[in-house]
Amino acid sequence: GFTLFISCLLIVVSYIETRQFVGLEKVLAGVVFVTLSYIITTTHPVSLGAGLRIEGAEYRLLLRYCGYLFLLWGFYTIYRKIREFHKKMYEDSLTGVYNRYFFERMIRRVSEKTAKKKRPVSLAMVDLDNLRAINEVLGHSGGDVALASAAKALKEKIGRKNLICRYGGDEFVILMPNLGSSRAMKLANSLSNLEISIAEFNIKISVGTASFPEDSTDPSKLVTIADERMYKHKMLKRT
Repeated sequence: GFTLFISCLLIVVSYIETRQFVGLEKVLAGVVFVTLSYIITTTHPVSLGAGLRIEGAEYRLLLRYCGYLFLLWGFYTIYRKIREFHKKMYEDSLTGVYNRYFFERMIRRVSEKTAKKKRPVSLAMVDLDNLRAINEVLGHSGGDVALASAAKALKEKIGRKNLICRYGGDEFVILMPNLGSSRAMKLANSLSNLEISIAEFNIKISVGTASFPEDSTDPSKLVTIADERMYKHKMLKRT
């Protein structure tokens, strides 16, 4: 009964997550084998063909183990499908970093926790200044390479505790939980000095930061503040 309950629960969860009945045939086969191992009560030897015979108890055990193997196979298939589905939902396919949809979910969650626990949080808006020029000279494929290269370099620079997402176009946003204003600005400066090259171009980066509670008592407004500062940084470099 418990095996059947868990199997049905996982199938329902996989359908809710992916809108597909993933691994259904494997799980059902496992349930059938396990159920048969409890239903069959024979104590007489059972023929497996080709002259092979095993005792009834061993036959029931064999059915049960086969059932468990099918169940594990089915559960693993469900797990892989859900992971693959989440990856497609939350990952930017071009750069390999998280996408804007994931960021918006995370900033809501972080805002709620930050407001309750009064912990600092910072974010940085990052823009690739000369992506348009790269596109004009190298084509959009060159621009794609530039975006992917920049995302990789930024991800390596910020470390594992911070989160980078592609916000749209040539913009990235970096979420820095538990990081105050001074440390966020120090990280932003190091990002703006990154040297990223593609063909004859050096990718130039503009960065703007905003922190809670220094810049706003509402963490959800940090994006707007950081974006304005990033734009000012970009304009400053042009003068």
